[in-house]
Amino acid sequence: MRISISSQWDNDFLEECAKYGVSEIYNSLRIDPIGSIRPAACLPDTDIQMSKDHIKRIHDLGMEFNYVMNSPCLGNIEFTKNGRDRIMEFLETISAIGTDIITVAVPFLIEVIHREFPHLKIKVSEVANIGTAQRARYFDEMGISLITIELTHNRNFKVLESIRKAVRPEVILEVIVNAGCMLHCPYHDYHNNMVCHTSQELHFLHGYYMDYCMMKCIPKKLEYPEEIIKAPWIRPEDIHKYERIGINSFKISNRVGPSSIGRNCLKAYTERKCENLATLLTPLSLEIEEPKSSRLENFDQLEWDQMVRIWGIKSPQVYIDNNKLNGFIDFFEENKCYYQCGADCNYCAEASKKAVSINNSNGELDDYLRMIDQLIQPIISLPRQNSKPINYLEIIWENEVKELFGRLMQYTPDIFRDVATKTISKMAEDRAKSRNSSCVQREDMVVAFLEGTPEFFKNVMLNGLEKEGVEVAEYQK
Repeated sequence: MRISISSQWDNDFLEECAKYGVSEIYNSLRIDPIGSIRPAACLPDTDIQMSKDHIKRIHDLGMEFNYVMNSPCLGNIEFTKNGRDRIMEFLETISAIGTDIITVAVPFLIEVIHREFPHLKIKVSEVANIGTAQRARYFDEMGISLITIELTHNRNFKVLESIRKAVRPEVILEVIVNAGCMLHCPYHDYHNNMVCHTSQELHFLHGYYMDYCMMKCIPKKLEYPEEIIKAPWIRPEDIHKYERIGINSFKISNRVGPSSIGRNCLKAYTERKCENLATLLTPLSLEIEEPKSSRLENFDQLEWDQMVRIWGIKSPQVYIDNNKLNGFIDFFEENKCYYQCGADCNYCAEASKKAVSINNSNGELDDYLRMIDQLIQPIISLPRQNSKPINYLEIIWENEVKELFGRLMQYTPDIFRDVATKTISKMAEDRAKSRNSSCVQREDMVVAFLEGTPEFFKNVMLNGLEKEGVEVAEYQK
């Protein structure tokens, strides 16, 4: 059994990987000329020397190292002199530090690597959407060594068998085993493109992003548990069915997220058994644990702190009783699924009723979904360029109050500031109007902040009020 897993640049984890017979360790630097489909903000700080030492340790333990540069879009830098120079310089560096395999999604890079670095094996990323025999053959003819098959075909055994027949016997075919992504996710390609630009050194935003896609897909899965069952994961107990048709590599997705996911998967897929399938799947929450990286330059400190807080929020406990899914794969192996969920098939929905439970005993699920909604609303609320200045009720503000309001808004991350400004100012003016006053006073504004700030942001707002000398207790009576 060939296993590919990320070490997250953790030297200690390599010992466990070797013990379980892992074949390939994959990682990437946080930012490089080409980038990958993981946000730079979530990746560990690592430099070339640290990477070189880590790769040596991998080799000493008898494993191969795979460098991931699977961006689906290079922003056309590959056609500029500066971009081409940086790409070649970086490929030379990655080769020199001992890389054995490079994962790519762009045919241009395959051609360059195959010609200039023939000693390196090339793995085609899942990002390249290889889900047909014809597409697989096209990539095979480019001289690649490994293919990671498109996620949506993980349970389509006819397609998997066809791809196996279409490519050379020596080409390794790989599936990702623990993907919790929505099947046929509408955010899939956009998410990959959005995230890859965060890890490209020549991109003008230098790593800045907000994960709109994750904030949209995770609530969907938690609200509708059948989406978790439809996700293209593979049970540890069913690995032999894939080996039987010529799938000879199994990738564990764990480059970001809690380190426990990698450890849980390593044990479950090598021992081929598991009790709670939810402990293996990613992503089922926004949780990343403590960040292993420093703040990126385009995040101000407030934005970075907010994001770190989001990463640390515990999601509602999801339990997937794996024993209730014995025989689940047979439906797919018998080719009864034709991927038209919601038309005339409810197979996965029925399975979810038996196997999936999400804790909401004390409103945890409701609170979590509400929190994500509060996070996403400011992101999708774009400011209108020709809108009237704020002052909805056409009443005046005391100058001191207006100045304090402006200072307090500086404690709000920039991306949320426009919506927060409109919301809080309107509440303050509504309160003034309820007093039959034409002037917003200090109390109106402070109470508006206390009542109108979403719970998740409240601590930051309270700290801001305190720093500005506002005695909050006076307004909470």
